[in-house]
Amino acid sequence: MTCSAGLFRVVAALSFWALMSLGRAEQMVVQPPFEVHYSALSSMFLLPEIASLHGLTRGPNIAILNIAVRKRENRGSTPHEAEVEGHFVNLLSQKNRLDFRTVREPGAIYYLASFRFTEAELLRFELAVELENQTIPVRFSQKFYVDEAR
Repeated sequence: MTCSAGLFRVVAALSFWALMSLGRAEQMVVQPPFEVHYSALSSMFLLPEIASLHGLTRGPNIAILNIAVRKRENRGSTPHEAEVEGHFVNLLSQKNRLDFRTVREPGAIYYLASFRFTEAELLRFELAVELENQTIPVRFSQKFYVDEAR
C-alpha cells in the first residue's frame, strides 16, 4: 500500500467516525458554544493498518471510544482542542481509567481510547472534557459484544 493510499484510508475511516457521531443526536452533549460528540465501537471495525498507525490494538473483545469536540460558530462548527479524561465502570463497580490519544488531521481532531470488555458487558462511561476554562461532563452507558466474525 502506498503512503498516500494509506493516508486516504486513515482519513476516510476517521471521517466516517466523525460523520457517524454527528448524525446521531443521542451521541452528543451540547454546552454552548461547544458540542462533544462520542461513539464507541468494536476495534474490529478498524483496518489493521489504521489501528497500527494510531497505536491501537484490535481484538474481538477490544473497543474504541472516539471523542470529537466542535465549537459552534456563525457559519457552522469547527474542531476544537480539549483535554479529555475519564473512566468506565462495569456492573461489578470496577473502575477502569481511559487513556486518550489525540489524532489531528485537516478539519478534525479526535481523542481515542481503547479498552477491553467481556461478552454482553454493560459499561457506564464518565468523562470530563476540559476546554476554555470549563468542563463538560459526558456520561453514557453502552453494552458491548465480542466480535469474532471479522
